[in-house]
Amino acid sequence: MAQAVSYRSAQSRKRSGSRLEVDTESVSESILSRPASEPDDVLTWGPEPDQVADLQLGSPLEPLIIVMHGGFWRPRTDRTHLRHMSRELAESGYTVVSPEYRRVLGNPDLTMDDVRVGLQVLPTTLHGYYDGRVILMGHSAGSHLALWAAAVCPPQGLIATIGLAPIPDLQAADTRHIGRGAVRDFLGVAARERPDLDPAQLPSPEHKVILLAGQVDDEAMPELCDGYVRAHPNVDFHVLPSTGHYEFIDPGSQAWATILETLTLVAAG
Repeated sequence: MAQAVSYRSAQSRKRSGSRLEVDTESVSESILSRPASEPDDVLTWGPEPDQVADLQLGSPLEPLIIVMHGGFWRPRTDRTHLRHMSRELAESGYTVVSPEYRRVLGNPDLTMDDVRVGLQVLPTTLHGYYDGRVILMGHSAGSHLALWAAAVCPPQGLIATIGLAPIPDLQAADTRHIGRGAVRDFLGVAARERPDLDPAQLPSPEHKVILLAGQVDDEAMPELCDGYVRAHPNVDFHVLPSTGHYEFIDPGSQAWATILETLTLVAAG
């Protein structure tokens, strides 16, 4: 896989020193607020205001990509920052749908209910706009939602789940206090009290799982994947050099070619 470096555990990182020093100019988190063109359509898939989804149309001969947005599960960050990414994926031939979901701190079950229902409804709604196969993708906290769904309620036609800057282990993320306590804010309790929402504590998904972490990501550091990889040893885990947190959703970044290559390989079977 282009630009990927071999996986190294947290222990081997510690032996080689603190965080890896890479001379790079990382992509700014301005992608979160950078103006983007409107989607081809905004779908309504439920009665609540947040039960909507952006749609970018691609070829009906390619898989559908469902992209779950991040933002540490907090209400201030919504799906709209993925519009640059979704537009570029559509121009590469994929129909892309980006669901919104309710984000009420301390009430994670609302979020998970929306994920479950959205992933059931949207592929059916979009029948005919893709080839029947589904790739589930998530960035940051969205990767947690995608990996949870892959294990608990996979959408019909799912062939692979891809986590970008992933947070696949809630207990590890809670212990590290990522996002200034984002996991505890989201769950309302310690992560160990909700193993039913933790992908690292759930059965392995039946379909392919790929995790792409950034070597210099200080928000969702690669070490967060260690527990998930131990629990699910068949996962493909790659660390991209000189890559931070937001490069994964910025088509202008050096990570973008790796994302497109990953999708091509998955679609090729």
